[in-house]
Amino acid sequence: MDARWIVLRVITNMEDKIYWKSFEELTKDPRYLELAQREFMEEDDGSDFLSISRRKFLKLLGASVALATTSCRRPVAKIFPYVKAPENVKPSLATYYASTFALNHHSYGVLVKTLEGRPVKIEGNPDHPLSQGAAGTFAQASLLELYDPDRKRNPTIQDRVVTWEEWDKEVISILHRSGKIRFLTESTTSPTLHALLQKLLKMFPNARWDQYEPISQENARLAYQKVFGRPDLPKLHLDKANIIFSINSDFLCSDTESLVHLRNWAKGRKVRSPKDTMNRLYVLESFFSTTGANADHRLASKPSQLLSLTLELLKILDPSSHSVLGAIPNHAETTYERKFLTALAEDLLKNKGKALVVVGPQESVELQVVGLLINSILGSFGTTIDSKISVASFDNGPQSLKPLMSELRTGNVDALITI
Repeated sequence: MDARWIVLRVITNMEDKIYWKSFEELTKDPRYLELAQREFMEEDDGSDFLSISRRKFLKLLGASVALATTSCRRPVAKIFPYVKAPENVKPSLATYYASTFALNHHSYGVLVKTLEGRPVKIEGNPDHPLSQGAAGTFAQASLLELYDPDRKRNPTIQDRVVTWEEWDKEVISILHRSGKIRFLTESTTSPTLHALLQKLLKMFPNARWDQYEPISQENARLAYQKVFGRPDLPKLHLDKANIIFSINSDFLCSDTESLVHLRNWAKGRKVRSPKDTMNRLYVLESFFSTTGANADHRLASKPSQLLSLTLELLKILDPSSHSVLGAIPNHAETTYERKFLTALAEDLLKNKGKALVVVGPQESVELQVVGLLINSILGSFGTTIDSKISVASFDNGPQSLKPLMSELRTGNVDALITI
């Protein structure tokens, strides 16, 4: 239809004030006129959907749901009363037990709340020097292992459920007919387990006990041995430090002594008089951590740049190190990195003897050595670092597992038992 005719028709009808609901009504489209005669659309007979009407489909759906609800139920669980009720157990009244929680060759004193013999809550033991009344995230989460539905409930042999008597016979048979036996466990401080394994090793002279931790402090121990000649882990005193520099170390959350570090660090954040000053925390890290979230100054970096940035800090702290580090290429710093390192170096030099550099245990031996060197320049040993007290540690890192891996590759192990 010609647009000029439509405009002309609009102009001529303006005086009569005629309104149209759509462009089709204005042009009197034949299809529109046909649909306008019918108030309702034709009912769909369902022929397009497997010849089933909507009403019939809903009937079948409702019937299937009703049948599904009647086909299963919760398993029957019976509650048996005590034949002779224990004196110290009363329903709904909690009983508390002092216990220990082991994590990466460290033991923490905890108080376990139990209801009728079932542990339901873990809190720190206020009389224990490590926990001091607090429990970490790992201790809290350890309760979930007891109630894990996927936890093994019975011994198995080749995915077949057996009794403990059958399992004992199978293991004893393997031990007697095997020549070279290897026991692999995580690091443990349990004297009971240690005594049992030593007794077992005497019964089988060709056996050996290996320990392994996926996250260990092996690199820190190796670095300390390279610098000081002994594989120790010195005690850190964050409460005596005014300036703390953390390099990929989440010592406020996931460190083995994070509960102690958190309390000691918090002591330096309290201001009780106008003369008091707070400690200052600098963090250089490649991931976001709890320690980084609480930092006064944080610098995010790639894992590959942590060592080069730390070396740049060393050059600022000790200009004479340029001659020693001349063969190492300089790090291409950004403006923010230069400002961060300059301000950090200034604070560290102003607080000699009251500064502390903490390197994450997972970092390389080279970075650990640089961290020890900076602490030595700052006079941290004897003040914020107590080298006379060594934190408990074991030879349980990837390096300690190499002899066992070599034996397994060459087929020199007859039986490997993991505990």
